[in-house]
Amino acid sequence: MRGNEIEQFVERLDNIVLEFRDLKQADADFEGSSESEKEIKDMIVNIEAKLKGFDHEKRDHQKYQTHKLEKYREKDIFSPENYLIIEEVREFKGKIKDTNDRLKDLEELIKDLNTKLILQDMANATKLLEKKKDNLRERLNEAKGELEKIQNAGEEMDGNTSNNEEEEFIEALKDEMPEVFRNIEGNFA
Repeated sequence: MRGNEIEQFVERLDNIVLEFRDLKQADADFEGSSESEKEIKDMIVNIEAKLKGFDHEKRDHQKYQTHKLEKYREKDIFSPENYLIIEEVREFKGKIKDTNDRLKDLEELIKDLNTKLILQDMANATKLLEKKKDNLRERLNEAKGELEKIQNAGEEMDGNTSNNEEEEFIEALKDEMPEVFRNIEGNFA
């Protein structure tokens, strides 16, 4: 569970980094008033510092997960001293939660920076929306590709299931995937 939480955190952080990169480029592409530019530059410096801190935390969390928690084996977990492991895992969960909570604050800063850039000039807003659209289109294409893999695997499994749950899953895929792909195509349109 901690490993999954770290993966989700890393994915969120990577998305923030990509969005921030686009915002920085949008700022570099447009010159506003000196007052608004100074405020935006200050925000950029602040966000860069926070991103550096989160990058260190990301590496620390990943290192702790792989070098500490994933080293535990079944004999450790069922030992009489397993309460120490449980405390350690719960403490680590708290650290990950704290990091994610602070990441929400960074997301708000990114939103504020986006707003300031939009207010600075509507032409700048058009560029930002175009980049976001392209990023969303790219992510939707990737998601569609992954969903097609799942659908293909389901088609291969059809008739080769070994229990009712698998059969129900295959039937659900057959029923729901066409609707999912219609929605995706609708979004592309």
